[in-house]
Amino acid sequence: MSHKIERRDFVKGLFALPAFAILGSRAAGDVPSGRALVVLHLAGGNDGLNTVIPASDPAYKRLRPALALSSGELLPIDRGLALHGALAGFKKLYEGGQLAIVQGVGYPSPDFSHFRATEIWEAGDPNGGASGWIGRFLDETRERRGLRAVALSKEQPPLALASSSTPPVTIDDPEEFRPPATADRIRQMYAAYAREASSRQVVGEAGLETLAAAEKISTMRGASSVNYPAGELASDLKRTAELLASGIGVEVVHLSFGGFDTHVNQIGKHRQLLAQVGNAFAAFQQDLERRGISKRVAVLVFSEFGRRPAENFGGGTDHGSAGPVFVIADGVKGGLHGDHPSLSNLDNGNLVFTTDFRSVYAGLVRDCLKADPARVVRGATPLALF
Repeated sequence: MSHKIERRDFVKGLFALPAFAILGSRAAGDVPSGRALVVLHLAGGNDGLNTVIPASDPAYKRLRPALALSSGELLPIDRGLALHGALAGFKKLYEGGQLAIVQGVGYPSPDFSHFRATEIWEAGDPNGGASGWIGRFLDETRERRGLRAVALSKEQPPLALASSSTPPVTIDDPEEFRPPATADRIRQMYAAYAREASSRQVVGEAGLETLAAAEKISTMRGASSVNYPAGELASDLKRTAELLASGIGVEVVHLSFGGFDTHVNQIGKHRQLLAQVGNAFAAFQQDLERRGISKRVAVLVFSEFGRRPAENFGGGTDHGSAGPVFVIADGVKGGLHGDHPSLSNLDNGNLVFTTDFRSVYAGLVRDCLKADPARVVRGATPLALF
């Protein structure tokens, strides 16, 4: 079943107003939870060992004689670990206490299919499923009105947003949400409803708020006082900052940035991808600070799996298991969380996870989205990141 809401469906919803009623009166960046959550999927399987590098472990260079980064390509952090040299933006956030690195994140019996592994992460369940972990959060807090979950994408919304109560919205071109020529007539109708002392009053108020939200989305132009770097990810984050500051009450924004399936010729490609990630998020955090909403936003960066510790014969790495997850925010408990996977104790040549991915989700649900994690991510002990 498709979860994407086309423009014609949105306009139709102006009349029907099912679950698509938007609170347009919130302060900029304010949501009924603690923080809005931005979720980025690094699609393809990011090589965690060349992202957060166990530089002091001699097994690293033994397993990767060609791919191991030299000391001049490393940005040292703590516990004998280093960030890839292209992640200068992340290093700045780390030093400022705004970046938490959760190590060795995975789940039992990892799957190495892109499709299946992505389904597992998006569902928030090692068995996969038809609903998403964010979707279940939306279901458990359905009393919160609003355009609550948005995917910036040309594709269908991700499984993570699949909900039984709140249809997610995919935004590619904001102008798709420009109200129709009949908007004035529709507005008059809803204004009349809103003045009535009857059940129509709620419909009228929600209709007016929906029109106002649609107009705000349609006029998004990526305005910012921050100079973002070039690239698709930076462009999406720029739009995300404006969306979060627009005052329409978005609680979750989902993004995807691909290209991380580095089976061959990994070194240059991976460096370029990580540079985009680090620099884009450094600009994004600065943008949030200038807009005065940085304490109301948190970011989660994950990939569907890591890569195998040993390099292959093509100058790359093959599908692996556990990898690092990043949380960026003002007020996050910055630094390293959990243990780095052992390079000596491997499972059939793969890393053994040390942190269950559900604990990361549960912690964010509890501390950022302000919902009961036991009802959203079952069987997980929340990781305290805030």
